Amino acid sequence: MIRTLNSLRFILILMIVMSHATLPISQACNDYLGEYAVVIFFIISGFVLSLSYGERLVKEEMSNKKFFLSRIFKLYPLHLLVIAIIIPLDDRLGLLGPWYQTVAHTFLLQCWIPIHEFMGGLNGPTWFLSDLIIYYFLFKYLYRWLMQRKKALPLVIFIIYMMAYIALTMIIEEDKSADYIYAAPPFRMIDFCLGILLYRFYRSEKGKQVYALITTQFSTWQAHIADVAIVLLSAGMYYLSIYTNPNFRCAALYWLPAVVSICYFVASDQGKGWLTRLFHHKALLWLGSISYEIFICHSLCFRIVQSIFIRMFGIDNPYWEYKLIIALTLTILTSWMAKKFLVTPCSNYLKKYIK
Repeated sequence: MIRTLNSLRFILILMIVMSHATLPISQACNDYLGEYAVVIFFIISGFVLSLSYGERLVKEEMSNKKFFLSRIFKLYPLHLLVIAIIIPLDDRLGLLGPWYQTVAHTFLLQCWIPIHEFMGGLNGPTWFLSDLIIYYFLFKYLYRWLMQRKKALPLVIFIIYMMAYIALTMIIEEDKSADYIYAAPPFRMIDFCLGILLYRFYRSEKGKQVYALITTQFSTWQAHIADVAIVLLSAGMYYLSIYTNPNFRCAALYWLPAVVSICYFVASDQGKGWLTRLFHHKALLWLGSISYEIFICHSLCFRIVQSIFIRMFGIDNPYWEYKLIIALTLTILTSWMAKKFLVTPCSNYLKKYIK
């Protein structure tokens, strides 16, 4: 396990939660928190899967069926439980959409309907899983294609595809980006494939030299400076995002800084800087271990706390700080229980039936 990436998952999930928490912050900041975190998450997914399963799948040491089902068995139990709780709540409040929207969300198919309101219903953030399941299914083939070292054609095709996507972001109307660009599986696949290509660099001789430089050749003060630089890079992207076309900002703006950041965090796992020590802290590692559960549960937990505060203080709640603290605490507690009593037991039980 790369500990820095494990802790980074929690930081990213926290950014996503903050973007959904209706905080008294600017819309630009709200957009940045969600958009940047999502891009990094997709890239990390491609990288970690390549590291853990890529060669095993290509060498047939693990079947594609076993890999795919093992991922599904991890995702679905908690997702189905949360959906089962949200459906009657939304129905009671008159917020439940048409039956086909409920079916699509239940089976994580909503990303194929390019309508923002359709994808955002029920447990809205699960559009990410809807995309990810497709990439799980295609992973073996994407990995084998992109890892061909002696052929330049896959890289050329991928770069052309990236350029075509960027051209599309310049053409499409800004208010349609949430419908046709932001969550579309064909376009988010670019982020995921960047993770596979980052793993390709990680395994290359050049990559090994870069990682050795950060891991063994940096002095302590150089590592501290590098840590500050990577934090400033993220902060700088926020200010840049304010002045960037929303369509381009959906993903393309963040590709390079996201790849650089992940590359640095992977290398610094054995580093000497203050950020490495922070990301190796037991509390942050534990929170990273329940990041999936936080992602699935946070929307429901925040809605419950929000409804309580509205009843107590009205729609103009002056105590948003307390609401945030209580909702976060409830989310983390619920996520820990879900991991311990549902996700892990169900995943282990269902894996027994995979051949």
